[in-house]
Amino acid sequence: MTQKDNDTLIYKKAIDSNPWFNGEYDDIDFKKEIAKVGNPDTMQVGKENVASNQETLFG
Repeated sequence: MTQKDNDTLIYKKAIDSNPWFNGEYDDIDFKKEIAKVGNPDTMQVGKENVASNQETLFG
């Protein structure tokens, strides 16, 4: 971030510090990781399966 004489701040993106652009994540196979842990975009977060919970609790 730089500042002009009239107190205006100018923001410049630091591409080198962004891991998506500087190559830090180049060796990560994200499709393999999603297959291993699941895709949070398709998971039912906060919704419980009542039938399976009742079986677990009341056998």
